[in-house]
Amino acid sequence: MEKDLELLNIEKNKSPVKKAMDLYNNIEEYFLIGSLMLTVLFIFYQVVMRYVFNDAPSWTEELSRYLFIWFSWLGTSLGLRQNEHIRVQMLETAFIRRGKLKSKNVLLLFIYFVWIFLTIVLTVTGFQYTETLISMNSLSAGMRIPIAYVAISVPIACLAVSIRLIARISTEFKKLIKGGVA
Repeated sequence: MEKDLELLNIEKNKSPVKKAMDLYNNIEEYFLIGSLMLTVLFIFYQVVMRYVFNDAPSWTEELSRYLFIWFSWLGTSLGLRQNEHIRVQMLETAFIRRGKLKSKNVLLLFIYFVWIFLTIVLTVTGFQYTETLISMNSLSAGMRIPIAYVAISVPIACLAVSIRLIARISTEFKKLIKGGVA
């Protein structure tokens, strides 16, 4: 009972930014779970239709591909949030373990700054590409939906990653200021 009250007090004392991030995290997770489930469902439907009824609709493959693109790009943000993204630890091995750099925080800051630069470039060029697709009225081959719906996944996901990276950079700066060399 005390633990429940303690959790309620913690929930009440959350900042608006923290509450907004919690809401975004939930939306992101539900979207990723839903898009993965729909992708599997559509592919299963297509396989059954093709091999059982010898009549596979083309829209299932196309829609599955588009959902997978969204899933992959937004999954990057979730991977960063949970610190389970794919990364090469070559720099860590080369600098920290060999004694050339004392703080992992400095290396992480450098990596995050490079990463945020790349995501900003991808965000800007992704929006430009999407605008081009909209102006050309490009449609998908099978379903005839605007291909911009798919292309917009890149800048939206990169924007989400950039926001998470800004939070990570802030955290690493705080650790450095406190003198924490982890």
